[in-house]
Amino acid sequence: MSVRPLSGFGVLLAALVSCVGSTPTPATPVRAGTGPATAAPAPAPVPASASAGAVEPPASGVIPTDDQENVCATIRCRPEITFRVSDETTTYVVKVPPTPYAGSDALSVYPGDDYFVTAEEIGGLLRNFRYVDPPRQPQNVLHVQFAQEKKNGRFIMVLTIQSFYSRRLVYHALSNHPARPQRELVKTSTCPLGPMMRSIELWPTPISFLKLTDFRFREGKQVCEYY
Repeated sequence: MSVRPLSGFGVLLAALVSCVGSTPTPATPVRAGTGPATAAPAPAPVPASASAGAVEPPASGVIPTDDQENVCATIRCRPEITFRVSDETTTYVVKVPPTPYAGSDALSVYPGDDYFVTAEEIGGLLRNFRYVDPPRQPQNVLHVQFAQEKKNGRFIMVLTIQSFYSRRLVYHALSNHPARPQRELVKTSTCPLGPMMRSIELWPTPISFLKLTDFRFREGKQVCEYY
């Protein structure tokens, strides 16, 4: 069995929210069918059948730094998570320590995420994002969900964003593949978010991290591109 350690996500998170010191366990790719099957951790964005042959990473022993603890004391953080993403031959297992959902102008999105954020409008831009509990009557919030699904025998990444703003939004999206260096963020196209509507983005390759940024109000044609 060939296993090669991959880079973690500390740099991505530091760039997103200046959260220095985040040191997740490196992702571990394992060829499908080369090891004992293990149950997927909760939440499990990958169907149970996709985790056959996956091997859990060793315990990381990571202790958050003072900076990390201070950040999560003032900004809502997701708990420590472990997730799997797969392609036709490999399942990647990634462990991430507690990390913020949002920064001043960007959202961090990992497989298994399901959360709401709101923001301030400054000059037609959304700034100062912050996590909010699911509202009973959503207004001026975004609902973000990200998971990997398997359809017709193929894995796809599914990002769902529902906008509860009254005007059309566009935004930038950058993605990281689990087999690529942690600093390698690739631009990817997105579709505009219509007012009070849901947008679904699909990718055929595994994605371990999304950075969504530069949300702004803009009218125009319903064209999917890198905004």
